[in-house]
Amino acid sequence: MASTCGSTLALMDAGVPILAPVAGISIGMMSEGDKYVLLTDIIGLEDFSGDMDFKVAGTEKGVTAIQLDVKIDGLTDAQCVEIFARARTARMHILESMLSAIPESRVAVSEYAPKIEQIHVPVDKIGEVIGPGGKNIKAIIAQTGADVDIDDDGKVSISGVSADSVQKAVDWISGMTREVRPGEVFEGEVKRILPFGAFVEYLPGRDGMVHVSKMKRGFVKDPSEVVAIGDIVKVKVEERDQQGRINLSMLLDEDNGPQEAQDEQNFNSPQGSGNDQGPRSFDAPQVEEDRTQPFNNRITVGQNRPFNNNRRNDRPTGNDRPTGDRPARSEHPLARQLQRENDEKRNAGRKFGPKKRFSR
Repeated sequence: MASTCGSTLALMDAGVPILAPVAGISIGMMSEGDKYVLLTDIIGLEDFSGDMDFKVAGTEKGVTAIQLDVKIDGLTDAQCVEIFARARTARMHILESMLSAIPESRVAVSEYAPKIEQIHVPVDKIGEVIGPGGKNIKAIIAQTGADVDIDDDGKVSISGVSADSVQKAVDWISGMTREVRPGEVFEGEVKRILPFGAFVEYLPGRDGMVHVSKMKRGFVKDPSEVVAIGDIVKVKVEERDQQGRINLSMLLDEDNGPQEAQDEQNFNSPQGSGNDQGPRSFDAPQVEEDRTQPFNNRITVGQNRPFNNNRRNDRPTGNDRPTGDRPARSEHPLARQLQRENDEKRNAGRKFGPKKRFSR
């Protein structure tokens, strides 16, 4: 019966939410003819020499289990009533002692007790968790310190002494197998920096690329000007490309100011904002002209003011124009120089005479 009491204390100490603590006691008997004596909490010698071993286990409210060994013909009803009464008295005394040590199941499991978690992953994701040659699962075990076992049906058992190590392994595997959607925002660590962008680990074991154009508004020459390896940044999922890679962006919606948001809305609109174009011909007001008057005296009906036919003549005249006739093209100094150079080339060819032809 010590094992019954000890297992109850162990479960409560481990934080298992049992319904009620259970204790057990063994009642023995020594008899001769019609005379008998009941013994409470017998030991091995009393069990070997006695006529009965009646084990009773239960809670404060009642009996949960019994087990009887007898060396006589049987027990009378009166003897059974006396045995259960004796067992109850002993059981209540034992439970009182047990609850004085541990009044209830512990809320937190002891730091030395092993922790076990079980999760399920899709069957088609098992290979992704294991990795080529077990690369991924070995990395999970090495970096978290937890033991990981995967069944063929997708059940993953994760165990370890530390609750933190078990939780890290659970988060790692859950992150590897979850589906991300465009627009989701994560906090991740910058792992690599390349000339065209940076790779950010947005979930344990999963990273995506942030292109240099998605790091900061305006021109960025080098990604190292914005981030460094080890930085924790907020990223938003942009898309998944045809090869299954995740593209991220550090330009979040809340970074847009009122004017920038309006500019983006105008840019995405197929008709634009309409502020970059002048009035269209069909937007102008319909007007009519009085054609009974001469052309210069016509007044357009609907205009705010009549057409002014008197031109200004008080502007100063320009004095920077050359006077006299423009020289002929052939008299230009550059033209004369070009003419001399062409003449010298032709005269040089005549100085040596015509080329001689050789014949066999």
